[in-house]
Amino acid sequence: MYKLVFLMHTSLCSSFVFMYLPKIP
Repeated sequence: MYKLVFLMHTSLCSSFVFMYLPKIP
């Protein structure tokens, strides 16, 4: 259960990073 939550959190964080990375000059 904790592993699943950790995986979901990691994927969410990485998706946000990939969304906002192109906006950084």
